[in-house]
Amino acid sequence: MNTPIFGIFLMLLTVVAMFLGTVGVIHALLKQKRDLLKAILIGAAIWSAAYLLVLISVSAFSHGQVLGLGAEKRFCGFYLDCHLAASVDHVETARAIEAQQLGADGAWWIVTVRVSSNARRARLALLQPHVTVVDDLGTEHPRAVAAERALGDTVSLERKLGPGESLARRVVFDLPRGVRRPRLRFTEGYWIDRVIELFLIGDEDSLFHGRRTFALTADG
Repeated sequence: MNTPIFGIFLMLLTVVAMFLGTVGVIHALLKQKRDLLKAILIGAAIWSAAYLLVLISVSAFSHGQVLGLGAEKRFCGFYLDCHLAASVDHVETARAIEAQQLGADGAWWIVTVRVSSNARRARLALLQPHVTVVDDLGTEHPRAVAAERALGDTVSLERKLGPGESLARRVVFDLPRGVRRPRLRFTEGYWIDRVIELFLIGDEDSLFHGRRTFALTADG
């Protein structure tokens, strides 16, 4: 994932401006300087409108990308060290999971995902990874946790990885028959990260920005 340096710079500048503006508003209220208060509020409104315009414009010109088998999607800790990556190794379908004769309403899609690290020294882990499938109609399908337990896959996607390490595990989805263009959506981060990224210019998870997903083509 390309780190949105320009977006990070603008967001930090906006945070500093908000702090200074807040100090200015408090000062203007205490000293009853109405002209100063009005100037600060007008400036804040102009800055906010300009920021949102740039945010929406950058997102409007972005394009979603569908990654194939083995292609990596990188995740950047603190938006700078992009050492962790996720990819899809294998996809298969089944009518039932034989271990417990667990049937699907549609069909089980069993996706082998891999999380890897190219860090040189640090042990790193994804923060609350979230994996779903989205289809051609935009419907989002959650993981079938019971089916994953039936397969016996217990390794956590949040497990810490040492330098050069990787882990693979299967995630399962109950998708309707005839589902069109299913794509795996893999994201991570705490709720506060997601809120910040909504307004981070150029970030994949910002408002209206194109997303990167993984194409799911089953072998059988």
